[in-house]
Amino acid sequence: MSGLVLQYVLVGLCCESTLKALLVLGPKLYVTLRRKKDSVVVVSIMIAFNVFAFVNMILNILLWTLVMTPNSCVGLAIAANLSWHLYFFIFDIYILVKAYITTRNNRYFRVIAILAILYRLGWTVFDLVSTRGIWDSNTQSCTYYVSSYAGVQYTIADIICDFISSVGVMAVLVQAKLNFSGSSVTLWDHLAKENS
Repeated sequence: MSGLVLQYVLVGLCCESTLKALLVLGPKLYVTLRRKKDSVVVVSIMIAFNVFAFVNMILNILLWTLVMTPNSCVGLAIAANLSWHLYFFIFDIYILVKAYITTRNNRYFRVIAILAILYRLGWTVFDLVSTRGIWDSNTQSCTYYVSSYAGVQYTIADIICDFISSVGVMAVLVQAKLNFSGSSVTLWDHLAKENS
């Protein structure tokens, strides 16, 4: 029972964090829309990420506490799996977009990032189709069937997105260190401007 209490505490902290982020990002999106000179893409992605993080946490609580019925088993399993994938998929998009901005909209990086996100999308769809909740009338419980192959592949896709983002940002850093043109703008200045 103490393990379940710890899970609830951690989920509660995650929910609090996402709600705080949404309270900050809502006005930021409004200001960004009013200025019309800034892109709303990054703020919108951050809002979507936090929404699905919150939904994912709530669905986890429901999965832990609800007494499943034949009616709730399938639907809740689909909703939980969908929110899980959207949570990570949107995060992958976020880090790739931020890295793309950092690479100063490099077209090669854009192509590689699009390929990586399409790879992730393909395995997301495969997992959504192959993973399901099935009501077991013998045990009166909801059995969750997962594709271990899809699980490995979408995890690899997440790692690929992280790797591509990291390499893109590091390439900009290395290029800035090797650039002797006298430019005083550093990667850190660029990142601070992007995140302000």
